[in-house]
Amino acid sequence: MRGRLIACVLFALCGLSRFAVRAETVLLADSGTKSVRQYAVTNGVWTYAKDFASGIYAGATVQPFGVACDGRQVYVGDIGTAKRILTFGLDGTYVGVLTNFDAAVTPECLAFSPDGKKLFMSDAFGTAGDKIYRFDLTTGENGVFINTNGWSGLAAFNNPRGLAVDESGFLYVADRNANVIRQFNAETGAFVKNFYSVASPQGLMYDAAEKPVHRFDGGNRSPDSRRSCERILPCNILRCCVGELHRDGNDRKRPLLLFISL
Repeated sequence: MRGRLIACVLFALCGLSRFAVRAETVLLADSGTKSVRQYAVTNGVWTYAKDFASGIYAGATVQPFGVACDGRQVYVGDIGTAKRILTFGLDGTYVGVLTNFDAAVTPECLAFSPDGKKLFMSDAFGTAGDKIYRFDLTTGENGVFINTNGWSGLAAFNNPRGLAVDESGFLYVADRNANVIRQFNAETGAFVKNFYSVASPQGLMYDAAEKPVHRFDGGNRSPDSRRSCERILPCNILRCCVGELHRDGNDRKRPLLLFISL
């Protein structure tokens, strides 16, 4: 069985989930090896540092899938026997359980709002149906935020995976088996539009216009295709992984990347 991996990028200075330019720390949630692995990345070269989280927490072995950071703590979605979200310090110290779910829920990807106050979680392949959850870390309010089952004029979620929230207050959902990225109001949960059609969208990350970024020719190219890369002016970018990032033996296979200007 191939283990799924989800990466969370942590800035050394501000701790936000963003891509850094030169040096960064990356946490990789690997459900196959049941561990969150920490890597140091310098100029695109990944160097394994340590297992950030693995083993038994609160009576159950963690099987991480989603991972996110608000600058103060790291949040890990656990799809093992105990369906829950665990919290850790930035150094990997176990803090506790943010919330527990029943067996009908399958925590998938995690993403924070730009202010770090709200945590969003996708629930895919849950027996109760695919949904999006939201957790307000300020007020403690939490629960199902978007449930498309029965919505008039809108097809229900079909395996929602990656999530991203931009500074304009929009939530983007990579609806993998529906082959579309959907856009919602991040405050109300109201559907806005089908934002972008693409085959099997997987992971999402919002990158604000702070510095020039690189975009790959034609959008759908391997990260290793350096010759197809061009430098563009600062702009808001939605980064989307197309396909599955997985482990096959000792070989880590990379997905294709799609860069969408907002």
